[in-house]
Amino acid sequence: MNPSNQNTVKSSVAAGLLGIFLGQFGAHDWYLGDKKKGIIHLAIFGGSFILIILTSVMLAIASLADVSIISIFFGFLAVIAYLAMVGNGIWGFVEGVILLVQGDAGLAAKGYAVAFPTAPAANTATTQPTTTATTTPESKPEETKAEEAKPEESKTETKSEKSDK
Repeated sequence: MNPSNQNTVKSSVAAGLLGIFLGQFGAHDWYLGDKKKGIIHLAIFGGSFILIILTSVMLAIASLADVSIISIFFGFLAVIAYLAMVGNGIWGFVEGVILLVQGDAGLAAKGYAVAFPTAPAANTATTQPTTTATTTPESKPEETKAEEAKPEESKTETKSEKSDK
């Protein structure tokens, strides 16, 4: 993250959409001020594009000259260039989706200035605390208190009965 861009307000929606549609070029990284990742995206795209053009030209020349070994080599090179380009596009797309899912709270957690950082909604059904009934001497029901008092009365009666005998 570039310190000069920390004071500018960023939007996760804008960054996410840039990542989804232009992630192959690193547009979302440039928007967020991460120039290093933006350069990596551009280098992968540019290198793959140039390699695809060169292999296409070399395959055309090799087919005219009827050289099969060179055709196989440049065909293999073209497949690698296509895979690199597709992988770069998937990488940018996934980063865009992650930015959208995390929202402004995710950008705020990374140190970006955002307009309205809100935390993602938590599932309240699984986070509700369970309560267990515990009784303390102060919180006992009246019936329990009355039952505890009865044995004391019976003890008194037994003493009086003994004195009668």
